Amino acid sequence: MLHLVFTHNQAQQVLKFIKESDAVVFLENSTLSLNKQGCFSDALGPWANQVKFYVLAPDIQLRGIGTQTLASHIDIIDYVEFVGLTQQHEVTKTWS
Repeated sequence: MLHLVFTHNQAQQVLKFIKESDAVVFLENSTLSLNKQGCFSDALGPWANQVKFYVLAPDIQLRGIGTQTLASHIDIIDYVEFVGLTQQHEVTKTWS
């Protein structure tokens, strides 16, 4: 399943529902919680080998989030890669 997370509050919720082999894309204001020194980033750690985490490059750029401040298990993607993820997953869940 592909999870699209739009808000910080929903970023916390998605962790209760993700399963092995899911993918999670953080979009819009959910990107604000991805600082590698933040507690939410620590919560993602145990899932790092089972779930793929992504963030959309324009969303972090717009919010002034530097790539060096993101947790290491979060991959930065562009719009083409985002579309590819939607094609790879039969089911998409939007968290907004």
